[in-house]
Amino acid sequence: MGPMSNVPTAANGEQRPLQAGEEPAAVFVSGIAHDFNNIVTVIAGTAQLIELRSGSGDPAGRLARNIIEATNRASVLVADLLSFNRKRAMEPAQADLNTVVGNAGRFVERLIGERISLEMALGGEALPVSIDAYQIEQVLLNLAANARDAMPYGGRIMITTKCVEVKDAADGEAETRPGRYAVLTFADNGAGMDVETRNRIFEPFFTTKKDGRGTGLGLAMVRSIVEQNLGTIAVSSEFGEGTCVVLRLPLRRD
Repeated sequence: MGPMSNVPTAANGEQRPLQAGEEPAAVFVSGIAHDFNNIVTVIAGTAQLIELRSGSGDPAGRLARNIIEATNRASVLVADLLSFNRKRAMEPAQADLNTVVGNAGRFVERLIGERISLEMALGGEALPVSIDAYQIEQVLLNLAANARDAMPYGGRIMITTKCVEVKDAADGEAETRPGRYAVLTFADNGAGMDVETRNRIFEPFFTTKKDGRGTGLGLAMVRSIVEQNLGTIAVSSEFGEGTCVVLRLPLRRD
């Protein structure tokens, strides 16, 4: 895993002058991302060496693999932050939503802990979408983190997928164009939200978490990822009644 590209710092690590159209805050965030990714690269490289030198069945090898997977996701998080920080051209990608969601289940389970049960009901047909698999995983992990915090004493998360065909605005949200969509639903039976909170959840840096435990970027990143891939996101929640997030991503035609 190499350092992130397109980071506005000089080759020697010194901050370079602002380019036309750039804001100081954007350069500052990108510089932090560059330094963070360098640290992650060292951690990943060390873990890879440990894995290579570990014998079959060696617990150290399995732990090293967990570290490598975590650093891969940290690198993706940096990319998402840069993407949110400034619009960038999205690389063409393709993934089957069912396959990615199914594989991501183990990461979600590790994140939410033993007090929260995870149930998944994935549609029977393939759901090819034009989105990178890591982005789907990042969306799921951000939603899972919020659901976990809303259920400190335990609860249930339900993830479902299906295919729907939208013929007109009456079939879905007004901004959804006619066509076939992969629908991902993420629901929990946690504390839910009041109207004021629900209206602000996608605002960058807005958080209800105390003591600096939240950055307020999680759901803003989720919406950014979905919209960059021509999808839509809708959230329904009532205080004390849990939260349901519905994502729609256009299906590939090829």
